[in-house]
Amino acid sequence: MGTVYGAVFGISSPGMGIGTYLGGVFFDRSDTYTGLYLVSFLLGVSAIILGTGLRPPLRRAVGAWAPQPSG
Repeated sequence: MGTVYGAVFGISSPGMGIGTYLGGVFFDRSDTYTGLYLVSFLLGVSAIILGTGLRPPLRRAVGAWAPQPSG
């Protein structure tokens, strides 16, 4: 569980830092937040679409990794 949290926060932290900077660039160039809201909305919709395509992991039998006797 800790590995999952580490991966999620490791990926999202740079994105949050870059996102705030790019948000400022969007605002400085257009004097409005409309473009930023539109891009953010489209990213959210694309994440929902990608998320609905995921399937749960396969479940393995309890002894699936145990060596099988030969013969």
